[in-house]
Amino acid sequence: MIKGLKMRVEAKVGKDVVVVLYDAAACQEISLNSRKREARIRKFSELREAAERSVPKERVTSSIAPTGGREDVGGKSCDENAFTIRVPILKDGGPVLVMTGKACVAKDVAGAEEYSAFALAADKEGLVLGFTSSNPVFVALARAETTVYRIVAELGGIPLKLERNIRFEGGFLAALLNRSAGTRSSQVISVSVDSLPPEEFGIPAGWKSVGK
Repeated sequence: MIKGLKMRVEAKVGKDVVVVLYDAAACQEISLNSRKREARIRKFSELREAAERSVPKERVTSSIAPTGGREDVGGKSCDENAFTIRVPILKDGGPVLVMTGKACVAKDVAGAEEYSAFALAADKEGLVLGFTSSNPVFVALARAETTVYRIVAELGGIPLKLERNIRFEGGFLAALLNRSAGTRSSQVISVSVDSLPPEEFGIPAGWKSVGK
């Protein structure tokens, strides 16, 4: 869900529903824990600085280009783009996380402008998507995910279908990491531009807030 410079993401993990709020205006990420009725607040700067200590953003290289292909996803036509992202994990350059894939992007559909505007604003403020640990491997994964959403948003549309293939290059450690590498994919089922209530993007009344 996106409303202006705020986004709400809900994911079902087992029997639980995990909710994360991103506020690109206040530059903060809020994780909602319904069991504890607790909201954990982290500033974008906190995530950015922690990521920089492990895997600086300047190590990341990326490219994206149209393939000329078109596809129908959920009744909407989108243009296929191929991308490659490389993230050296260690200071000496190896191993390297390589993410390749395709993004089918629709520009002339309802909601595309709002999606792109939020994604670019969040990136400008330094959001690192999926940051969970200062472990260099996990930070490299977060860097790659953040980069793919940025370069897709720069095309000016919304990705209706996204495929990411992850592998590692560079010696014995890369071979070990490749045991847990693989493919991730996501596809839009439907898009709605109905009005969203402001309370969907805030901390519920009576909940405890942790962090700044």
